[in-house]
Amino acid sequence: MSWRQNTIPVIRAIYYPGTATGYWFEDGDSYSPYGMIRKVSERRGMTFDGAPWDQQGNIGAGVMSREMTYNYPQSGGSYSDMPTYTQMTEDWAGRVTDAAPVTSFSVVPNGGTLTTTITRPDGAQLAQVTDNNQSSATYGMLLEDSLTRDGAVLSGSKAFWQIGDYNSPRPWRTEATDERGRMTATTYNYDPGYGSRYNSVIDARAYGYSGELLRRTHTEYLSDGNYNGSLQNSGTLWWKQGGGLYGGPIWSGSHIFNLVTLTEMYAGDDATRLSRTEYQYDGYGLMDNPGIVQYNSWYNPHTPDQVVCEDVPDPTDVDCTGCPPPPRECQIGDGICNYNRVCNSYQQYDSRTLYRGNVTQDPVTGRDGFDNLAYSAVNNRIISPGLMNMKTGLKKSKKTVRKTTRKKSSEPIVEMGSGNIWTDLGFPDAEERQAKALLSDAIEEAIKHRRLTQTQAAVILRVDQSKVSKIVRGRVSHYSLDRLIRFLNALDRDVDIVIRPKAKSRKKAALKVIAASRVA
Repeated sequence: MSWRQNTIPVIRAIYYPGTATGYWFEDGDSYSPYGMIRKVSERRGMTFDGAPWDQQGNIGAGVMSREMTYNYPQSGGSYSDMPTYTQMTEDWAGRVTDAAPVTSFSVVPNGGTLTTTITRPDGAQLAQVTDNNQSSATYGMLLEDSLTRDGAVLSGSKAFWQIGDYNSPRPWRTEATDERGRMTATTYNYDPGYGSRYNSVIDARAYGYSGELLRRTHTEYLSDGNYNGSLQNSGTLWWKQGGGLYGGPIWSGSHIFNLVTLTEMYAGDDATRLSRTEYQYDGYGLMDNPGIVQYNSWYNPHTPDQVVCEDVPDPTDVDCTGCPPPPRECQIGDGICNYNRVCNSYQQYDSRTLYRGNVTQDPVTGRDGFDNLAYSAVNNRIISPGLMNMKTGLKKSKKTVRKTTRKKSSEPIVEMGSGNIWTDLGFPDAEERQAKALLSDAIEEAIKHRRLTQTQAAVILRVDQSKVSKIVRGRVSHYSLDRLIRFLNALDRDVDIVIRPKAKSRKKAALKVIAASRVA
């Protein structure tokens, strides 16, 4: 025989000893007959009888500071679904209104959609429309919402969805409407050529009231299996037999997704770059910090190797190995197998944990058409190259900078740059660095002119997409000048090498790269 227990354990009170405040749930209407909390009563001046820690003790109710009461059914009955509430009445100490404010709730199905409406005490209504088609891939997703009062729309928004990576929904457009009925919109692009593998937004275009483009935000992501890992057995099913699961998709490697490598902001012409920020991850090793305990040795590169020793039979002792088969003969030893002590060391640190996703270099931020100051810690100077190209450091126009006198040793001197940022910063190979940067700039311009994605450019250049991403960001120090020139040739760019006598005004010959035309 079995029976159902009609007494349900519930919370009587919550008490904070430090402030003698808390919540009270022991009134007759604190719970509905089905155990839902019907009234949340916030209290002050509560008491506790000081019972030992192994006993529940008794809490005094104190006085009400604020209460929220939900109109769950107060009597039992037959329900086809879980009992719900449609109103919340709010009260508080010192209320001066004639009646306690009431907030109403309604959920109304409308065929393929579901409308949830919240009516506030001041009459304003917040309505949300969601997809109610259970067979739809966007089931449960928000389609639109609005805030209205007295029949007038104060604000509203809409979301338009598409099926993205791994058959999951993602927005491709959102719209926002203000109290005057004016609409702005934002569209979203997901291009795997720039590292979007997990519904990461690559380009977000913001449009104004008249549909004009206001700005474009471009984001690129790190596409590296050391961080992203990979899905194995995709599309297969899990099986359960004998109490355990087997088969099915398995994720191999790390789960560090959507690491941003680059963000750029473009003006309404979709060409003028307003800002650019680059990020680098895990560029430095972890410092040793002795004294830290209870950590996983796999993640600490300073963990000493583990030495494991064992005694193994001596392979040269016939008493251990026995005599070889005939016709060979051997001399039996003393009948005792000698053992050798063999010790091996094993690395406890797993080098794969190096890829943690920590930003290890301050972002390089720049804005086309504006000054940028490059700081040299070597000679304590700030060099103003004027209106400079963010990647190459070349000046676009002249600008006068007044020299200042240093009053303290910590204050830098501001002076005009030479036109080569690498020379100003004291690099011995400044000319080669600037030449490579200019070639990188020309490669980026050629890719943009041909409207190629980085994936398409990678096929033409016969490199990985991640390498194209580094090239267009000026990360070309490990490439030779010849290799960069060949990249330009592959992108249908002629490269002329001109050799002429050194100018008498200079002490030594120079290396220069001059672009004849950026888009020809």
